[in-house]
Amino acid sequence: MELTGERSDGLWVLRPNPETYAPEPNLPEPNLPEPYERVVVELAGATAVWPLDAAPGSWPELTLTDPGEADWLWRWTGIAGHVELMGLIARGDRFVVEVDPEAEALDLVRRLAYGHWLRRWWPTSPSSDLPRPDPVLVALELAVLTVRCEAWLGDGYDSEAAALLAGVSAQQVAAALAPLPRATELLD
Repeated sequence: MELTGERSDGLWVLRPNPETYAPEPNLPEPNLPEPYERVVVELAGATAVWPLDAAPGSWPELTLTDPGEADWLWRWTGIAGHVELMGLIARGDRFVVEVDPEAEALDLVRRLAYGHWLRRWWPTSPSSDLPRPDPVLVALELAVLTVRCEAWLGDGYDSEAAALLAGVSAQQVAAALAPLPRATELLD
């Protein structure tokens, strides 16, 4: 996949090259929709934004706030891709670079971003019979994903697994997990 890198207001933005990006049929173009249709996560030295309906393993719009702090980037691009990206960023010019994205690692972080969207933006609608997800289950899933994504997270807003469980009692956890066959999988 080709990525473009552009410096804007002192920040680097990495996104799929629009000239060569060919999404699979029925997948969204890589331009960002309205704020409530985006999933966002704050990472160490970066912010990643995907369209809400982004395909698993897709590359986000990645804004590097501190490229030196984004030492996890190799997990998405491979070591060679990371070295090349950091070299191009150090030169300071707009660039296009070929990387081999690690879809599984990208998707893990996308799922964390989606979980935060679910917690913040879920469109509950009694008239549409659209119930709100169980907040205890959402908190548990987010806490597990946060721990699994620890290598990407700095000390930012989205990095506190314990804060996600604040106010959730052991009884609430047991009650929420009791009817779920996936419960043990969530806790592994």
